[in-house]
Amino acid sequence: MKKTLIFMLITCSIVACNNDSPSGVVSDFLDCLMAKDYKCAKQYCTSTGVVALEFYESIGKTEYEFSGYKIIRDSIVGDRAWVFYEGMANGHKRRSSIELARVEGKWKVDPSMRK
Repeated sequence: MKKTLIFMLITCSIVACNNDSPSGVVSDFLDCLMAKDYKCAKQYCTSTGVVALEFYESIGKTEYEFSGYKIIRDSIVGDRAWVFYEGMANGHKRRSSIELARVEGKWKVDPSMRK
């Protein structure tokens, strides 16, 4: 019983740490998008990210079928990060990235407006 409790505590601490990493935040964000739970997805965004997500919602851009992803790697430079992933959208495999910013010590999805 004691070993099981210790194992569970270690596992929970590893999972909790993962969610604070850029890859963990993007994973949670993409899980929300796959479930089409945009309210959930917005909690992982900066104010700029929320505006972008609301814009795409309003023009119907979020209605595509997003059905799975695999995080490839991340890159962190100061308070900015980029997470590269491979996903399936509308039946096609594609590689993409998501930009993040560190806000008050937490990573948040922060799409670049330079595209």
